[in-house]
Amino acid sequence: MPNNIPIQDPIITENLVMYIDYDLRFVHYIYRNILTPVETEIVYKRMIHDIQTWFRPEDFRGGLFDFRQVESFQIGNTPIAKNNSVRANEAGNLALLPTILLVDSLEQEVRVRASLLGAPSRRKYIAKTEQDGLTFLNEWNAQHKRQFDDVSEEMLWRWPNNIPTE
Repeated sequence: MPNNIPIQDPIITENLVMYIDYDLRFVHYIYRNILTPVETEIVYKRMIHDIQTWFRPEDFRGGLFDFRQVESFQIGNTPIAKNNSVRANEAGNLALLPTILLVDSLEQEVRVRASLLGAPSRRKYIAKTEQDGLTFLNEWNAQHKRQFDDVSEEMLWRWPNNIPTE
């Protein structure tokens, strides 16, 4: 990975934890409580800025959007997610970045699936378990001949075990 990647401070709010694991080359987005358009805007604003200034998807193993702690989804979030996702893809070649969308309830799955409608992408995968998501991630990287070692659950969750609860 290039040495010129700036270290980004994590973003931690009541409803969002967003950080980059530089050793693992993995981007984490952990939503919790109520998912509002505000959190979605924060995520995509940072993502688009990073893509335009330094982020190269080919240098990263993948990304994880973890929805398991989301108790409810505020109205208006889905169109904002769709619009910003299109903008992020236009800003950089995200087709190179496999993404796990982790859910554990039917409501979470339905809402996440709704945000993907009309956006065909084999790089995004809705998973109900961490292991299922990691299997997808590891297989995707191998199929696309990306030079990354497989990731284990222990590696994936090194930092979040100490997430501040603000």
